Parts: sequence; structure tokens; C-alpha cells
Amino acid sequence: MKRIFLSCAVVLLFIYACGPSLAERKRMADANHKLGLKYYSEGNIQLAYVEFQKAIAAYKDDRDSYYLLGLINSNMGKLDEAIDMYLKALKIDPNFSDAHTNLGVVYTTQKKWDKAIEEFKKALSNPQYPYPQSAHYNLGLVYLNINEYEKALKEFETSVKIQPNFEPAYFQLGQIYERMGKRKEAIVNYLEAIKINPGLVDAHYYLGIAYYKEGNKKLAAEEFKKVIDRAPESDFANSAKNYLKILK
Repeated sequence: MKRIFLSCAVVLLFIYACGPSLAERKRMADANHKLGLKYYSEGNIQLAYVEFQKAIAAYKDDRDSYYLLGLINSNMGKLDEAIDMYLKALKIDPNFSDAHTNLGVVYTTQKKWDKAIEEFKKALSNPQYPYPQSAHYNLGLVYLNINEYEKALKEFETSVKIQPNFEPAYFQLGQIYERMGKRKEAIVNYLEAIKINPGLVDAHYYLGIAYYKEGNKKLAAEEFKKVIDRAPESDFANSAKNYLKILK
């Protein structure tokens, strides 16, 4: 009887030493991840951060928790930490296009243009990516920054073809056409951006400048007044006031 008791004790010790099963660890990670998402959606970033860390501590292959830690670090300006989290998510799932896109955004912020381009192209190489317009848009921003206007134009145009109400891409098209000296095309795209989002102050401002350069003082003044009404304390408003003085 004593021998049987000892054998059972050994078995119990073995089970205790092994810790939770894989299924149990996944369950724990999923619970932490869901709680983290709840906190994240409520804007409680610190608690969300803790829960996502708990999730990857429970299950080291929790791709989405690494990804969200990347987002949080990126939004906090901790770019190197964000890169590390995105790379860990991508090690688990190399086809995770959202992680490629957001990693590309971080590289863009760091002005690592070649790395950014590589990540956006990797995101777009996945035919199942549900948000290709985002990668095209961000790729366009890189090309705009390095003065490759034709390539940038193509990416922004592709972006609005995929999502016709994607106003940031229309605004950037206006910026490119302006730089290329195609002011009428710039005006068309600024107007499209404003049609989608009437509160887009920078579009009103640059539209006002385009009208001013075209010699249309009346329309220019209207746009500058909208800038002042919508964002009276902004740098755009201060500049708009100066233009209005010139237009008098």
C-alpha cells in the first residue's frame, strides 16, 4: 500500500512539474488577449499593454498580441520596441500583412525608405490582404518623400480605385500634382478630398493656395476663411489670415 502511495506521489509531482498543457496555455493567452482588446478599445492603454504581455507569457506564439504591442509601442514613439514586436509577429506568421504594413510605417518614420518599401511590397504580395489600399497609400508616401512622383501617383491612384472614399489619398494626389505643376489636377483632387471630408483643414488651405496661384481670388478667399473657421488656432489659420490680407 505504501509503495502505491509513493508511485502516485511521483505521478503528481511529474504533472505539477510539467505545468499547464498547450491547450490550457492557449486558453489563458486568449483570455488575456481578449481582456487586452477590451482595455485597448476603451483607451486604457497601460492595462491593455499588461494583458498582451501576459498573453505572450502564457503562449509565446500569440501573433496578435505581439502585433498589438507593436501598435502600442509605435503610438508611444518607442519605435525600436515596435519593430521588435512586429518582427516577432512576422516570425510566427510571415504572411501577416497588417504587421508588414505597420512595420513599414515605422521604417518610414525613421526614414529607412528601402526597408519601408520592402515591407509594403510584402504586405501587397498577400492576395488575401483585406486592406491593400493602406499599403498602397503608405508606399505612395515613401515615394513622395523621395521625390519619385510618378511612382507615388500610381500608388495613390491605386489606393482610391480600391477604396473610392479614401480621402487621404486624394489629398496626397493634390500635393503631387501641385509639385508637378499640374494645378488644375491638384484642385480636382483637393475638392474630392473635401467632398469626402469637409473638415479636412489642410485640403481647404492648399486648395486656397491653388486658387490663389490660378488668380481666382474669390474662391481662394472662401477657402482661407473656411480654414480660419475650422481651425482658428492652427498654423494654417495664421497663414490663411496673411493670404486674406494680400487678397484685400
